[in-house]
Amino acid sequence: MKSSFLLGLILLSLTPSAQAGWFGDFYFEGNYLGRSDNYVGFGHLRVGEKFNDLEIYGAVRGSHDTRSDSSPLGQVYNDNFIFAGVGADYVLPFSRGFRLRGQIGSSFNLLNPSSQKEGPVFEAGLLSWHEGSLGSSDFGFENYGEAFYIHRYENMIMSDQFRVMYKRFEGRSGSYALGAYPIAMGVIGFDTNEIFYNRFVDVRGGVRFQARKQSIVFSITPEYVVGKYIGQNTASYNEFRLLAVIYAEIF
Repeated sequence: MKSSFLLGLILLSLTPSAQAGWFGDFYFEGNYLGRSDNYVGFGHLRVGEKFNDLEIYGAVRGSHDTRSDSSPLGQVYNDNFIFAGVGADYVLPFSRGFRLRGQIGSSFNLLNPSSQKEGPVFEAGLLSWHEGSLGSSDFGFENYGEAFYIHRYENMIMSDQFRVMYKRFEGRSGSYALGAYPIAMGVIGFDTNEIFYNRFVDVRGGVRFQARKQSIVFSITPEYVVGKYIGQNTASYNEFRLLAVIYAEIF
């Protein structure tokens, strides 16, 4: 299963490019999935240079979980891998909320045997990110979408997530900006290979507890998810999830 790193891509990649110069950023998420009693971790490190709307960088990312077993009698819950390579992101000048991304490198399986590609791989696609306020109220929205061809999976994977949050509960404690944000979300996923866990629609409700100090952000979000797979598998699902995220701009 592909790691759910939507929030990380938002924090990591989709804010408009700053002035030209070297940059480095790091993102990590840990996700507890109650239905499978599984802990999934995902991390992503980028170091490179910005040329206004163009970013060129080296990247290392990986994912691992505590339940996957690739033996003949086991079950794989999440893709377990490490990727190292180079990438380029281009922020479209006509709309700062859209970004083209391409990455090429090599992947290494952490499970053996694995059905996923190992060695040279690439991916390319489009990401979108928009946020704003709902009128003059204390409610805001976030919308994130992605469409990628991922060579490791030989698959085109698309998803969109729309969030509405209540932003009244904000404050400061010393040098920390703190917030507690009740959130309601709708999420839809689709792919071209008709893999059931990539084709779904669900709704989620929870509270994001967030602390920010300069360029470091930490959040933890307990949420409950109710959803349904779409396509050949139409099973329903529901579960409690707990998501912890840390993001840091290194320089």
